[in-house]
Amino acid sequence: MKKSEVIAWYLDQVQDDVNTEAELLEQQDIIRKVVNRLIHKDNILLTLHETAEDAEMDTLEDQQEEVDPILVVHPNYVLE
Repeated sequence: MKKSEVIAWYLDQVQDDVNTEAELLEQQDIIRKVVNRLIHKDNILLTLHETAEDAEMDTLEDQQEEVDPILVVHPNYVLE
């Protein structure tokens, strides 16, 4: 699942609790920070990047994928 899809899913889940655009932007900022923490600090989520062979194909879609990586749960992470 792409990072933007995770953020959009979360915002869809909390949309009934959000009353203003400012609250929506605040929730968006919070979920971005949570996802980044799960990636960089907790190492629960991994980002998938292109391989060296795919790097030769430098298209707009490839550049977008770097901005919006695919997220997967770390295979060694155990749900409690």
